Amino acid sequence: MNKVFALENEKSWKSVHVTSERLYLINKSYDSVDDFIKGYSDTGIGSKLLKSRKEIDLFDISAIEHAEKDPTDLVVFYQAGKITLTFKNPADLAEVAEYLAAERNLAPSSQQVGTMKAIQSPLIGLGFTILLGWILYGEAQTLEAGGTIDTSGRRAWLKSLMATAAEKLGTTGVLVLAVVVGAAFAYFIYRNLQQPPSKIRYA
Repeated sequence: MNKVFALENEKSWKSVHVTSERLYLINKSYDSVDDFIKGYSDTGIGSKLLKSRKEIDLFDISAIEHAEKDPTDLVVFYQAGKITLTFKNPADLAEVAEYLAAERNLAPSSQQVGTMKAIQSPLIGLGFTILLGWILYGEAQTLEAGGTIDTSGRRAWLKSLMATAAEKLGTTGVLVLAVVVGAAFAYFIYRNLQQPPSKIRYA
């Protein structure tokens, strides 16, 4: 294989070049192999400061895994540890996973995700909803009582945004919104506890 795939890892990798020998990663977006190689090979001072690069030998890859349904993250286990590649296109992930599995003779197996891993994301979402709802409710109470909200200082834009939301929603609106969003996260927690999602592991 000799192809470039788009990634969307937050604050890190944006492109991966897959070859028959290595995975080449860079924190810049490229659409073609030629552009990728040119950007990856650039050794100028500005390039060194702005670009992050990484190489992984295919021979060092011992396993890969991804979610069974609607995967976007491919976890690659190799000699130095592991790395998660977030693909923009699930079809690209499937193509890369199939290629790596074939090159390294990795056999697929289905495994259930652990309980904490299964509910981690909706649990964080529920906690954030409760915290944000509590803050907005307090601000809405203050405003309804004729008080004001201090929106100065650090993150003034965020404070102003929250104060505006509290004013528009009011205490009742904040409660309704928090209950609806919280109930949605609670449902996902319950569903994942009853039927934990599965992952495909190639090893």
